[in-house]
Amino acid sequence: MEDKSNLEKVTGNLATKTAGIAVGVLGATVTPLAAFVPFLLETLASGRQSKRLESAFKKIETILKKHEKLINELTDDQYKVINEGVSSALYTINEDKLNYLVTVIANTTTQPNTCSGISDHLSRVIRDISADEIMFLLNNISFVGVAVTDDTVKNDGLLQISPGSNDELLLTGLMHLGLVYAKDSTWDFQVYKWSPIVNKLVSLLKTHG
Repeated sequence: MEDKSNLEKVTGNLATKTAGIAVGVLGATVTPLAAFVPFLLETLASGRQSKRLESAFKKIETILKKHEKLINELTDDQYKVINEGVSSALYTINEDKLNYLVTVIANTTTQPNTCSGISDHLSRVIRDISADEIMFLLNNISFVGVAVTDDTVKNDGLLQISPGSNDELLLTGLMHLGLVYAKDSTWDFQVYKWSPIVNKLVSLLKTHG
């Protein structure tokens, strides 16, 4: 019987809640994933989380092995974003967010220009953005802006959301992440615009055929 792969050893220990397994010391030359987890894994809170992480790590490992030749050519910006994606997975219990993190890692590996020069900002966003905020962003990026008002908005380019609604809470979260900013408006209501980083973030979050 062949020895277990390093990833199998890691995920096996996750499943049995064994703490103190340092993925980083396994060596990047053995498994691409090992290069992106440079700290000790802690005991997991539940078996459900270990299964979620095991599934996510297997997908990530498959992606990195598929593009193994690109791993040695990663820019510092790519490395930072991928590292943040893997690190964030360890603290993410939402399965949708985990799936988005896997997608970000896959796209970052093959799109070096997308994170060039903005990896610090992208890394913070990837770590802190929620799955609901991602869905709001992806569903509404086609609008040029967002109007927060209960009045009828006579502009097809603006998304209208009501004050105090759940959508406004999501919009506020995106503002805190630096993805939305208030724009001076000639209307009687506040209009918000997407920040320049949003299109690149969306490119990393979308599944490309």
